[in-house]
Amino acid sequence: MILLFALIIGVLLGFSGFKTPLAILILAVSLAAKAAVDVRWRRVPLVGSVSPYVVYCHNLARAGEPIGHARLSYTMQVFLFGGLLGGAAYALVRTFV
Repeated sequence: MILLFALIIGVLLGFSGFKTPLAILILAVSLAAKAAVDVRWRRVPLVGSVSPYVVYCHNLARAGEPIGHARLSYTMQVFLFGGLLGGAAYALVRTFV
């Protein structure tokens, strides 16, 4: 879900024609907002599906891992993988448009 979100944001930014520094800033703010919403609410607002963070915590608990720092690790993963995919989508669209 998060990777799809980052992909859509990256493609939209690529088609919008923003300069690269501004596009990276917008992508980072979007990913921060997405991570904050996922961590804050157990269900995604407006959609009503279970938050990916809740699924992440459940998977950690099932694997026997501690969930004390799950918020931090989840947010770091959102930025890392979402930033990579969103940035790659932006670069790909800007290359061909």
